[in-house]
Amino acid sequence: MLNEFAMVFQVIIRPNQAFATLRDNHHRYFLPSIAVVLLVSAVHAGLDSATPAIAAIFGLNILGIVASAGTIYLIGKALGGNKDWRKVFTVIFYIEAIGIPLVAASFLLSFLPISLQGAAFAMLIAVLIWGIIIGTKAIKVLNGFGTAKAFGILMLSALIHLAWIIPIRLLYLWPFSF
Repeated sequence: MLNEFAMVFQVIIRPNQAFATLRDNHHRYFLPSIAVVLLVSAVHAGLDSATPAIAAIFGLNILGIVASAGTIYLIGKALGGNKDWRKVFTVIFYIEAIGIPLVAASFLLSFLPISLQGAAFAMLIAVLIWGIIIGTKAIKVLNGFGTAKAFGILMLSALIHLAWIIPIRLLYLWPFSF
């Protein structure tokens, strides 16, 4: 089981090789990918201080990740990509692993003085760009598409995700604002 979680580091360091391994061995990595999603959502929400609003964010993170993976699967399948949903979900769930160091870095950077927060913001932008690159590589390796097509699928999925998650977050968190 430890080897399955070591794949998280491979996704960050050698994404093309890691995504090919995940795609080809999805039966082995599917359940650990679900554990990665739960871990990333828990770290993101900060469940050590779980108020009802924070617990709601935890659930919304999981819902958002599953919906994004489903959107990428449906768009890729419609364009002639991978037709096996387990392969797609396994690879996309492992992409979320880049969120763990991002949340840790964000927490640590929040303690910087104001004069250094601009540098911290630049670093977070670099991590965001790296996440887009990893997402594009994952879709490319998973479906056998070119870079432009994979990037287009990622951006279309992000737009669809934003179109429905913003109203849901507002409705879901509204009762906790009182």
